[in-house]
Amino acid sequence: DVGSYLFESFGISSSLIFDSEDRTIMGYVEGQRIDNNALHGEILPQVKTLLDQARDPAFHKTKSTSGFVRIDQTTFLAAAQAIIPKESTTLRQKEYSTLLLLKSVDQPLLNQLSEAYFLPQFDLSPPGSNSTQTGHLLKSFSGEEIGFLHWQPEQPGRKIFHALAPA
Repeated sequence: DVGSYLFESFGISSSLIFDSEDRTIMGYVEGQRIDNNALHGEILPQVKTLLDQARDPAFHKTKSTSGFVRIDQTTFLAAAQAIIPKESTTLRQKEYSTLLLLKSVDQPLLNQLSEAYFLPQFDLSPPGSNSTQTGHLLKSFSGEEIGFLHWQPEQPGRKIFHALAPA
């Protein structure tokens, strides 16, 4: 059962397979099998460009494609890969099914990234928040603002100041 394995082993929030017509043919959310149409209307508009890109020969022959998406006020890291038969086939590139994986960009993930990359106070602000902190604006494939990743940068001058300042 691939959905529960991906959820339990890697924290993949949702794993879905779309056919060439962008219909969900298999889906799991938090390791549980879902009805094929349960999330179709919520997810497809946000990931359509990603699915099309994954089927494009310029992408699927070398790697998956990924980016950020926002679905129902939640930000996800999304990755898509065309499912290509090993044997020669008469399928055209647009006829490939596509695997889509979504991982929630939640506080545990942000804490893990903060620790791994030495980014103190690594956090995600909602779209439209005017942060003056060091960070990076996240945008969807359509150019929509998804959020702002920010962190507290290292300030080596502070360490020197404390060494030079009188006690």
